[in-house]
Amino acid sequence: MLKDFINRLQSKGRYTFTKTEVLEGLGVSDKAALAQLRRQTDNGRIVSPQRGFYVIVPMEYLSAGSPPASWYIDDLAKFLKTPYYVGLLSASSLHGASHHQPQIFQVVLPGQKRQISIGSDEIHFYSWKRFSEAKTKQIKTPAGYIRVSTPESTSLDLVRFMYACGGPGNAITVISELAENLEPQRLGEVIATETSPVLQRLGFLLDRTGFSTAALSIETELGYRTYRKIPLSPGSDISSGEYSMKWKVIAEPGLESEA
Repeated sequence: MLKDFINRLQSKGRYTFTKTEVLEGLGVSDKAALAQLRRQTDNGRIVSPQRGFYVIVPMEYLSAGSPPASWYIDDLAKFLKTPYYVGLLSASSLHGASHHQPQIFQVVLPGQKRQISIGSDEIHFYSWKRFSEAKTKQIKTPAGYIRVSTPESTSLDLVRFMYACGGPGNAITVISELAENLEPQRLGEVIATETSPVLQRLGFLLDRTGFSTAALSIETELGYRTYRKIPLSPGSDISSGEYSMKWKVIAEPGLESEA
C-alpha cells in the first residue's frame, strides 16, 4: 500500500517521491496509484507542488501543510530538470542575516517558472539570464543538501532583485548583516563580470553601512569603467534625493540600516 511505501521512504530520511516511483514500487495500475495518492493527499500525509512530484508531510508539519521548502527544493529541481540556487532573502537568512525573516522561499533559475504555493509555504522563482555566473555552495538541511548562493553572490542578487527584497530600506538592513561574511577574493571574482548599475548600488549600500573594504573592491572595479548616474531604486525618480558623487547614485533621503 502507498501508506507503507511512504513510511519506508521517511524512515530512510527521504521526503519526496514521484508518481513513477509509486507505479514501479507498488506494481499497480495508473488508476489505482492515482486513487491512493489522492487519498493520502486528502488526509494531509503528502502534498504535490508539481504534477507527478510529491512531498511527504511529517507529523510535526501537518498543521503547516508541508515541511520547509528547503527540505524538498533540491529534489524538485531535479524533477524539473533545471539548475537552481536558493537566493535573495532566503540565502541571506541561511548565511545568518536574519533581521527580517523572509515570508517566502526565494529561488533563482536560468528560466521562467510560476510561483508555487504548498501548505503554508510560497516558493517564488526569479529568472536571471546570466545564472551560470553566480557562485554557490552546498548547505545541509534535515533532508539533504541544497544549493545556495554564496554571501558574495547573494549581496549582488539583493541589489539585482531589490524589488523582491522589500526595497532599499530592507536591502540595506540585510546587506549590513550579510557584509560581515563577504570575503575580498570571492567578492572580486563575482563583481568582475557584474553590470555597473548593480555594482554602483551595492557599493553605495556597503559604504553606507560602514563596510569600506568591500566597497573599495567595487570602487576599484568601477574605476575601469564608464558609468552613468542612476537611482538606488530601479525605476524611481532620478531627479531628486540624496546624491552620491562617488557612486553616481541617487537615494531616498534618510536611508539607514535597521540592524
